[in-house]
Amino acid sequence: MHSINLADIFVSLGHRHHNRTALMSGRRQLTFGNLAASASQVAHRLALEGLAPGQNVGIALRDGMDVVVYLVALWMIDAVGVVLDFRSPALERAALAEEFDLVMIVTDNAPPGTPYPVISIGGQWHEEVARQSMSPPVSAGKNSGLALISLTSGTTGRPLGLLVRHEDTLMRIAQSAFRNIATQATHLVAQPLHFSAARNNTIQRLVQGWTVVIHPPLYSAEELAQEIIRIAPDTTLLVPSVIAGLLDYARERQTPLFPSLKLLTAGGAASLPQQKLDALKLLSPNYLEAYASSLCSNISVLMGPDILARPETVGRVAEMVRLEIVDEADRSLPVGTPGMIRVRTPSMVSGTYKSRTRPHGDRLKDGWVYPGDLGSLDEEGFLTLVGRASDVIIRGGANVHPSEIERVIAASPGVRNVAVVAYQTARESEEIAAFVVADPTVTDEDLMITARTRLSPDKRPRRFVFVDELPVTAVGKLDRNALKAKLLE
Repeated sequence: MHSINLADIFVSLGHRHHNRTALMSGRRQLTFGNLAASASQVAHRLALEGLAPGQNVGIALRDGMDVVVYLVALWMIDAVGVVLDFRSPALERAALAEEFDLVMIVTDNAPPGTPYPVISIGGQWHEEVARQSMSPPVSAGKNSGLALISLTSGTTGRPLGLLVRHEDTLMRIAQSAFRNIATQATHLVAQPLHFSAARNNTIQRLVQGWTVVIHPPLYSAEELAQEIIRIAPDTTLLVPSVIAGLLDYARERQTPLFPSLKLLTAGGAASLPQQKLDALKLLSPNYLEAYASSLCSNISVLMGPDILARPETVGRVAEMVRLEIVDEADRSLPVGTPGMIRVRTPSMVSGTYKSRTRPHGDRLKDGWVYPGDLGSLDEEGFLTLVGRASDVIIRGGANVHPSEIERVIAASPGVRNVAVVAYQTARESEEIAAFVVADPTVTDEDLMITARTRLSPDKRPRRFVFVDELPVTAVGKLDRNALKAKLLE
């Protein structure tokens, strides 16, 4: 039975919207016609390397436009793309090549003697590609199956490979918050494409015929703000740490910084309640927060009046998503009782590479996806995140969730951001430290008073550490491991 291959859609888009701009990055632009033609040339050249349908190929390229072209090219020859961080060192890439059976890695920064099979797309490679046919390979899309192996973050240990089929991507469009916006619109991508949310949004918006602007991944809040104002995109998706930087930049404004945005989505991690309220006021009246997982796309959405009414939640469960809160034995828990989140949705991945899993989530079991998050549902259908199962702090035998403490500390006057982690004080015992970004007038005693009046004794931080900013990973998510290392220092 023949199923859809995304390459077919990009070839069709190349005919239908031949002169419409598909991708922009700096001074580079590709129309949909150029994108289809360029991908076809790359596909022919890759075929000469002996690539076979179903083989896994790594992509470690600096320019997000090149990442898209090579993904489409791989789909044309029915290969599977694995997008890597272009900044990853050689030894890490070698480990990934072995872990995920990469027959080669396409890169533009391979040092001599790399310990993995490589295609270096330098000058000679470009010349060879330019001599290839601009028509798609005859067999393009013939053997549909996997489109991507999406790698989860390696900061929590051994990375997992999520198996994403071509049809999974199309189902995610049906669940997208962008789907009701005009068919010809512009989306700004501000994260590197090895970040699954950025990559998914890029592919999905292109499939819809949108123009996607790829912003270089290293920027200040001011640079990003000025670029959004200059380009005036219809939509963008940003991680909370980037939104926090934009809020600092826009703190003294009386009107929203981006009034023309039709949708400003926060995703990738949960935001603090006050950040959501501030973003709605200072950044865009069309701000929303999407709680999602690489395993299944959107799970819940907080938007419109719900932001003002229930900012402590991540909104209502999305359409086409069945969600349950269960205990460790997978038994459904009553309304309002915290437990493990599990979901079932048409856009969930088909599995993990070699069926590998993690004990605290990122797994599929009995037809359910377990994102690894703890949460609770109330009687109105709002979902509240309690935290990651792997982040639970065990203090004196009691389970403490960092997010509950963070919400309380963040509500203290002058506090702009906070992150809570555990640190070891004695054998089999953990204590609580809160890293705080705050105004200079805020003191330890101020925060101690807040903790004593609003938190039970087992949830009060033992230490408050004031920092200028919270560390983030390469894709802008809070890096709790870096905070724990700072405590050790």
